[in-house]
Amino acid sequence: MKTILVDHISCEIAKEDVLARFGMPPDHAFGAAVEEVIEEMKGVANAKLLYGKARVERWSETSVTVDGIDFRGKDLASRLKGVETVFPFLCTCGTEINDFAWGCKDLVKMLYIDAVMHFYLREAFLVLADKVDNALCAHSYSMAPGSFEDWPLTEQKPLFELLNEGEGTGVTLSESCIMEPAKSVTGFRFYRPDQPKDCCRCFYRDCGERECEFQVSAFDQTLC
Repeated sequence: MKTILVDHISCEIAKEDVLARFGMPPDHAFGAAVEEVIEEMKGVANAKLLYGKARVERWSETSVTVDGIDFRGKDLASRLKGVETVFPFLCTCGTEINDFAWGCKDLVKMLYIDAVMHFYLREAFLVLADKVDNALCAHSYSMAPGSFEDWPLTEQKPLFELLNEGEGTGVTLSESCIMEPAKSVTGFRFYRPDQPKDCCRCFYRDCGERECEFQVSAFDQTLC
């Protein structure tokens, strides 16, 4: 499968959003320190997205074959029934900010950086959804291995094979199928005609049937 790498994905992060991840009010005394970390990470972070377009070649009740690679799992097979095209993807906060965090000796600052990494991963996921929704001219649905009862984390391995082992992202996969950086996610995005209409989570810009604007807070609830 031919893959496309999108890197240096920028991200505007509000200190209030970072504080909220810790259950802190927007005017918390730690706000100034959080803001300093956000600004510092702008010169470090390099969020990335790797994705491609692939064909579902064979389907059964328990497995699918995508571009010659077999994937097993009833949940995946159920959702890909009748689907002809999928977009395999890998989104990551980037190794650069991850390495910086691991080298940090200040535990509290490390926690702030970890929260900031979440937003860089989210931004990569938003870029992915934007590209796929507009390629399909419809709102796409996402699945990630390990997020469903019968599509296990071990299915990361064939996904990495399909994605050329994450080429260009720096993301690695352990024998136990854990990604490094941990703020990374793989999966498929695809469209099903029987999906309910969901305008607030859809990026398709030229839709004549849009009933409301895209809302990032609603989209957040779909993140794997």
